[in-house]
Amino acid sequence: MQHNDLDTIPNILITGGAGFIGRHLTSRLQSAGHRVRWLDNLDPQVHGSEAAGDPDYTSAADEMVRGDVRVREDWQTALEDVDAVIHLAAQTGTAQSMYRVADYTDVNVGGTGLLWDILANDKTRVKKLVVASSRAVYGEGAYRCAARCGLVVPEPRSKSQLESAHWEPRCPICGEEARPVATSEASAPQPASLYASTKLAQETISLTMGRALGISTAVLRLQNVYGPGQSLRNPYTGIISIFSNQMRQNLPVNVYEDGRESRDFVYVGDVADITMHALRVDNSPLLVNVGSGCPTLFEMCGKAPAR
Repeated sequence: MQHNDLDTIPNILITGGAGFIGRHLTSRLQSAGHRVRWLDNLDPQVHGSEAAGDPDYTSAADEMVRGDVRVREDWQTALEDVDAVIHLAAQTGTAQSMYRVADYTDVNVGGTGLLWDILANDKTRVKKLVVASSRAVYGEGAYRCAARCGLVVPEPRSKSQLESAHWEPRCPICGEEARPVATSEASAPQPASLYASTKLAQETISLTMGRALGISTAVLRLQNVYGPGQSLRNPYTGIISIFSNQMRQNLPVNVYEDGRESRDFVYVGDVADITMHALRVDNSPLLVNVGSGCPTLFEMCGKAPAR
């Protein structure tokens, strides 16, 4: 694995740069001497009423292209004289993806495909690409069978299983209860939502095309990212926004099942640092999980119902 000086990629495009990950990443890149351009459509679901104009924080970028990843001309404008791309722009949210199927597919898969179509057919300077994926591609993730089957990847829990309060997934081989273990990059993806399916498609497209075109490509499977600047108005950013809004309104924090559910929360500054490191690594393809490695139990956030 070779490490290159970031001076070889002076001009960097961040799609979705106006989001809170993009803003943190921008300040770090600029401090390291890079010029940063954003491509962002300022989706009102994320940016609220400020999206009608140009929010003050858009001035953080050296250049802002207000455009859509589904529009070829917007990509072409944004990619001009760019040496590297950090692709953060996406529709997010597992539940919403299940009824906005065409929209999620169009933005996440179509937008990524359009980027690679331009890189394959137009003359650009892009030699590095970092794609933000999601831990959602694993579905339930890795488990260990309580009997004798070892490491397994369970199917999503059935409705009847949940109705009978059997919260832990079952071994897909013998049907015994299974317990969660750390999910490595070698674990088989098993998307359980349309959102996760689109993120896995982004990965496959990017790793395949990066290898074919000789563009150093890294895929970062992000855990639950949190930190200052995160949107609290968008419920589809996850439980951070939901729980925060409930607490701010002095409402009870609802914890379902037995409260033993857990998530890996990773700080946005750490994500920015790892993304910059991925730009330095000249080893394609590169696919890594990005998280803290520490589970946070939901029962810490509210009173869990009795078993």
